[in-house]
Amino acid sequence: MLLNKTVCVVGLSYVGLPLAEAFSRHLRTIGYRRNQKAIDELNATPGNKIEATTDPSMIQQADFVIIAVPTPVTKAKDPDLKPISHFRRTKASSPP
Repeated sequence: MLLNKTVCVVGLSYVGLPLAEAFSRHLRTIGYRRNQKAIDELNATPGNKIEATTDPSMIQQADFVIIAVPTPVTKAKDPDLKPISHFRRTKASSPP
């Protein structure tokens, strides 16, 4: 059953944060972001149900992972995939 699952949203910015907030109303939700100050602010927010962290190993606890990181466009109008590449290099992207 889906209600016993955990979702992780990687990237808690203008897309990922509202998505994580919506999931957290029904499921255990882990939010990952590299910015410790932003994580501290989110964790201090009253009523927050997201388990916000900068620890990439927490991602492995999730049954589902949603990657909501920016993909800016270069001057040549090609997507800059550095944020996705960063996630792939974390220990979280490989199975436990």
